[in-house]
Amino acid sequence: MSKKHQDEIGNLFLVDMEEAQVPHNKGVWLYAPWPPSVNSIWRAIRRGDHATIILSKVGREYFAKATETLKQQARLAGLKTFENHVKVFVELSPPDARKRDADNPIKPIFDVLQKANIVINDSIIKDYRVRWHAPDRPGGRVVIYVEEIE
Repeated sequence: MSKKHQDEIGNLFLVDMEEAQVPHNKGVWLYAPWPPSVNSIWRAIRRGDHATIILSKVGREYFAKATETLKQQARLAGLKTFENHVKVFVELSPPDARKRDADNPIKPIFDVLQKANIVINDSIIKDYRVRWHAPDRPGGRVVIYVEEIE
């Protein structure tokens, strides 16, 4: 069984629910902008004899945009913050065909779930699955399913 989901700007994204093994009626579907590389989100600034890690301009811009996008969706869905263990299913369609580390987009996605108060803390994510798709539109696409573990 396939189900079509519409993202925040109206584009349809087809998710094969059986192959994904996602019970789509128990959780929430969210759409987020494609994250920048983890390597560009944080910067090390030398201060004397030690370095301080700071959020880069790219990171601040991404988190602001993604947090607001997810908060709007949560408000529309009447979603309360998940406080117990959850499982997360992430569908990724990158903005282009460049090679990428499989885990690179996951940390910023989990961080923005926390910043947007979808989850109380990303440490409650106890099970996650990621599926990559071919690039299908400029800017990329991230589809996230979150469900509490019973």
